[in-house]
Amino acid sequence: MEKLRRKEISFKEKTGNLTFQLISDEDFAVEGDFELKQNEKAILAKLGGKYNDEFKYWAFNKNSYHEIYESLQKAMKGRSTYPITTYPIETILKVDFNQLKIQITNDKSTKVRVLDYSRDINKSINNLPKNLYNKLYDFQRAGVEFAVKNKGRCIIADEMGVGKTIQAIAISYIYRADWPVLILCPSSLKYNWEDEILTWLKGKVQQHEVQVLSNGKEKISKAKFIIVSYDLSKSPKIKDQIKKKEFQFVIADETHYLKNPKAERTIVNIPILRQSKRVLLLSGTPILSKPEECYEILSALRPDMFDNFVRYGARYCDPKRSKFIYNFNCY
Repeated sequence: MEKLRRKEISFKEKTGNLTFQLISDEDFAVEGDFELKQNEKAILAKLGGKYNDEFKYWAFNKNSYHEIYESLQKAMKGRSTYPITTYPIETILKVDFNQLKIQITNDKSTKVRVLDYSRDINKSINNLPKNLYNKLYDFQRAGVEFAVKNKGRCIIADEMGVGKTIQAIAISYIYRADWPVLILCPSSLKYNWEDEILTWLKGKVQQHEVQVLSNGKEKISKAKFIIVSYDLSKSPKIKDQIKKKEFQFVIADETHYLKNPKAERTIVNIPILRQSKRVLLLSGTPILSKPEECYEILSALRPDMFDNFVRYGARYCDPKRSKFIYNFNCY
């Protein structure tokens, strides 16, 4: 349990912060840099809290979060110098969703787009053709089921060479109502994707229904799968066509290519991922060296949860304060 613990940083100058933080997949802790009053301790004990004397925190099951939070708010009424920090417990509890509200910003305005998942109830791995289903190993079936559980928005981070591509193709078939599929990948993998699609969806997708773009002057056809390299996606004509198409299913292979927020391919492609209804990110190394490298990827998957890098950095990047700013050069 302690290995999963992450220290949550508060930027409040005052002392006396009460902090809520996850310590495992199922439990969260309540702790503070001040001594709780007797009535507050009694509330925590009554609500099933277990005190850890070594690390000085109270542990609870995450399902009791709202009850704990509201009870403590009432008990601490008037103690304004002791703010309660809730992020990111609140967002992590929002795993199950039926809608996502996405902000789309262009040069002139910002609009909100609602992605509706309410009709996904019948989506299942059992919707796959038998020949494809039978080719999947157990761990690959688990990956497909995980994607379906998360409405087709997830990271598949299996190691290189164990079949991330076939999982992505299987998932795309389950959501074929959202075709055409845009596939973003390194240049060296474009034709590999074409071969894999025609192999695993044999009889379902024909050769002419897979388009591999090879230069920046090509026109995107009405194919079921459009394969574009990251480098080519930056060309003005391709970029404009992709934007107008508003693809509802996007696969980003070797997605760590999009880790740098200042890189042009990240600036161009992350908004495409965010606005898409289904987003599959594939990478054997989603984080190469620092936690900050995962932020752009996570914000593409769940922009409702990961919408602020400062809050993300405060939790995962161990920021160091200099005279004027917080430094997020992560460990």
